[in-house]
Amino acid sequence: MLPKDYPSASPPKYNIAINWMTPWQVSLTCQKLDELWQRNESNEILFIWLEFLKSDLLNFLHIEDILEVSYLMELYENPDDEFLLEVLNWTDERVVYGGLFLNPIERLKEYNESRDRFEFESQFHLCDICFCTSAGQMCIRVDGCNHAFCKECILQYLTMKINERYVLIQCPAADCKVKMKCSQIRGICSTELFQKYEEYLFEKQILNMKKLNLVYCPRRFCQKAVYVKFGESLASCPACEYNFCAFCFKVYHGVSACEMDSKEKLQLIKEYESADLAKKKFLDKKYGRHQIRQIVEKQLTNEYLQKNTKACPTCGVVTAKLTGCNLMTCSHCHSQFCWLCNSKIVSSDEYEHFKSTTNGPCSGRLFEPIDNQIDDFDPEVDNGYDIVPNWNLDMFLNMLHARH
Repeated sequence: MLPKDYPSASPPKYNIAINWMTPWQVSLTCQKLDELWQRNESNEILFIWLEFLKSDLLNFLHIEDILEVSYLMELYENPDDEFLLEVLNWTDERVVYGGLFLNPIERLKEYNESRDRFEFESQFHLCDICFCTSAGQMCIRVDGCNHAFCKECILQYLTMKINERYVLIQCPAADCKVKMKCSQIRGICSTELFQKYEEYLFEKQILNMKKLNLVYCPRRFCQKAVYVKFGESLASCPACEYNFCAFCFKVYHGVSACEMDSKEKLQLIKEYESADLAKKKFLDKKYGRHQIRQIVEKQLTNEYLQKNTKACPTCGVVTAKLTGCNLMTCSHCHSQFCWLCNSKIVSSDEYEHFKSTTNGPCSGRLFEPIDNQIDDFDPEVDNGYDIVPNWNLDMFLNMLHARH
């Protein structure tokens, strides 16, 4: 506002708001404007002020390559912080804080886009479709690649693509792979045409949903929904950018199989045996065929050992009995024990334990056969008898597949 005695006695009265600067920087700007008035007192000052703000302000504040916005960002994120608010009390009373609590990054981006759009519209551009030159106000620039087209050509192009049920529409420039944004398509098309595009887009999303698996981010502070293609293990949360396994929900472990405890391994074997072919392929991808083979091998070995072997009561080494009497000698510690009751034999007469005159449960049972005993075992002939069966695990897994 210009006072009545301007410029003879008083300077213009003003308020200033520079939302991308800190309050103290704007206060320094006010002081500089006052200094310029004192140097040019009684002269018209508006032009000098405008030239300073336009050309010399950044140099005056020593702003060159980097614009410091940490205070503005903290104030945006913590608008109730007393220390941050106290700074405002130290600033010049002519400073206005209209957009001080807004996101400074977003405001700078918006300003940059508006200036960029202004520069584009003030120039002439060659359309990459009809190769005619048109004023910028009659042209559209594709976001992401900056290829320019006249509005008439780009509208015809979008109309053709939408009528052909395209939902991912590329920039029409030759060899350009940039996809046009939905917001830009809305701004170009008529309401009726864009409604048709939205219908096709919705249909496409429904079809894609059937190919996706919905999981949730395992981080407690996040828990956002994450869509993953069926069968894929990598899940990336769009909110917190956490990469995790879509199967076990632990941090993503690449091609390594998911960790499992003993109960989960037993459940996997049962699930694998009863699954159809599609389910088996899914389990192969989830846990890895190699790990499933190892689990099956270990489980079959454990079952065989539990059923057909006994541990030495002295050292615990597992022993299998193929033939012979029930008086066993451990191959590791050489102590003797009874196969039937698994008790250690310490008597000087090791056969006393089996004599019919005793009253023990093993009386008279020295040569009693066991269920899996092989009476015709010949060590010189390879009959295929091993402590652990020689399972062909690949054949075993293929047999499980063949069941269905």
